[in-house]
Amino acid sequence: MRKFISPLQGWFVVSCICTGRCPVLYHIAPTGLEFEKIRFFLMNKLFKIFLIIIPPIILLLVFLKGKNFNDDFFLPQEGLIQSGLTLPDTIDGWSSADLKWFPEEKMFEKINGRATFYIQIGVEGLFAGGWTKNGKSWSMYLYKMNNDNAAKQAYLSERGEKFTDIDIGDSAYFVGGALTFREQNLYMQFVADNPDDNAYSVTGLVVLISNQLLIEEQKEDSAEVDYIFSFAKDLMISGSENFTADAAFGYASLKNVDHLSCVVNSSTARWFFVKDGKDLFNSYTNELQQFGCEDFFINEKSAGGNMFGEWEMGGIINGNFFGVREAGNKNQLLEHWEELKNTSK
Repeated sequence: MRKFISPLQGWFVVSCICTGRCPVLYHIAPTGLEFEKIRFFLMNKLFKIFLIIIPPIILLLVFLKGKNFNDDFFLPQEGLIQSGLTLPDTIDGWSSADLKWFPEEKMFEKINGRATFYIQIGVEGLFAGGWTKNGKSWSMYLYKMNNDNAAKQAYLSERGEKFTDIDIGDSAYFVGGALTFREQNLYMQFVADNPDDNAYSVTGLVVLISNQLLIEEQKEDSAEVDYIFSFAKDLMISGSENFTADAAFGYASLKNVDHLSCVVNSSTARWFFVKDGKDLFNSYTNELQQFGCEDFFINEKSAGGNMFGEWEMGGIINGNFFGVREAGNKNQLLEHWEELKNTSK
């Protein structure tokens, strides 16, 4: 039996086909104004829910994260603490004040731009503070260098020309209200608050501090980089040894240079040495010529000439860069060079 649709069903189908929309939904859907009201109501409710629920969730997450924080983010690394130096509050009647350890990367906080010099030659850190006794106050700058030779280089580079030697430690001197001291890999400077204070009043404290600190022996490193002072000791002039960290003798290529004066056949000249300087030969030679070296000579491993009335030369010996300068004439220069080559073997 065939079934026919009702007039209402027919109207619904025809309306959908002609208008492209459902007449029921069209008549019950909200108008544009009603829709905006509904949307505003829902957004307002959601915002209030957000304000009520989200902050407690954030606080909970922060609390849970805080229970598992990384100590290294807030505290110094253990290695830095162990590398620092420690001293008692009082030593032989001297009272300390504000003693603080500055590791290599923090030294600029205490000595600003000067930190670069110590980092260049090799330093672990700076132990700084003050000491007071009987109304006398001294500021301490105690550098723990990487090895004995680094301490010697720092000591020599800052010594100047006028000083008074003091017989303590490996070496010490007093100049201008400051006592400078070196013992193994320690390099110390004590500066008086009153420049007129006598350096001998603080020497006892300096020795006691040096003796009390644990100083690691690094004989192998020291022997390797410091051997110019050992093989030349029979020829060198006592107290002439020195160290220049940068642009030695005006040459941009010469850095970290040990140098000292030696006597060969009654003539004096200055010997210098750069460890692992085998790549310096070309740059040194170029600078010699650029500076107007007269009577310039060169061979496979050395070059030199007359620089402003004084003779000098440099070259490679046993993989290191050596030189002789301030010689009176070419013959004296070559005598020193041959002696240097023979004694450095």
